[in-house]
Amino acid sequence: MEYQLIECKTLLHHHDTGYLPYHWDANVYRGCAHSCPYCFARYSHEYLGYRDPFDFEQKILVKVNAPEILDRELDGPKWHGELVNLSGVSDPYQPAEKKFGLTRQVLEVMLKHRNPTILGTKSELILRDLDLLSRLSETTFCCVAVTITTLDEGLRRQLEPFSPPASRRVALLKKLKEAGVKTGLLATPIFPYLTDSQHSLEDLVRTAAECDVDFFVTGVLSLRSSARQRFLPFLKQQFPELYPKYHRLYKGWSAPREYSRGIYKRVRLLREKYGVGQNIQWPQEAGPQMRQMPLPV
Repeated sequence: MEYQLIECKTLLHHHDTGYLPYHWDANVYRGCAHSCPYCFARYSHEYLGYRDPFDFEQKILVKVNAPEILDRELDGPKWHGELVNLSGVSDPYQPAEKKFGLTRQVLEVMLKHRNPTILGTKSELILRDLDLLSRLSETTFCCVAVTITTLDEGLRRQLEPFSPPASRRVALLKKLKEAGVKTGLLATPIFPYLTDSQHSLEDLVRTAAECDVDFFVTGVLSLRSSARQRFLPFLKQQFPELYPKYHRLYKGWSAPREYSRGIYKRVRLLREKYGVGQNIQWPQEAGPQMRQMPLPV
């Protein structure tokens, strides 16, 4: 593991992804030590000049001045308090956070400016900041999405060996909900031939219902560039019988449309069965009145 300490000129990054409820990311770290071989965000290291498939999990960039830069950007005259995602291409609570504590400092900045915030994680370290997340939820808008790809612990250990067991992530969702934080379950990705059975999908949707999450999202595995380079060798080693099947299924970066549509149809029916909807209203920005409210003690 190599930490590279850098200073950034900007932290807020704008994107026009139409299917997401936000258009701004702020990544304190680049790369992720969770080392999940399927991670879609691996492409982001290519932009930094890293070509080795393992660089994403071994070379972690740490933006040491991120809180100061964010404070300046949120204080700018052109900023209107739009929803910001703190986990666009990395987990803000990966092991680096325990060492550097930058995500907590960034949350303090978001609270200072009463700025709507969303973030995703697999890590229980987020409970350290439950005080800030609760205050954000009281003052503006705060939502935490927790990724759970499978409830099969044996399979989880193969796919995500450096992440907490799914049972602890389920407990994490419940604790966040009890603290008044809006929650989401990210059942992403769905792995063909591994987690796409009816039993597996139903387990995930039932869990979302039991945790009373505010939203549930699923998506089929995508294999862009470096993710493909990292995942397929992993698959050949761990699940050799599936290797030829994936080569036939993934002619490009995505599974065939008819396969994905079949998955989404089954998930939609399961959501109806368990009453799992999208019970959340995403804020576009924090209004002036909200930004002038006194902070809760």
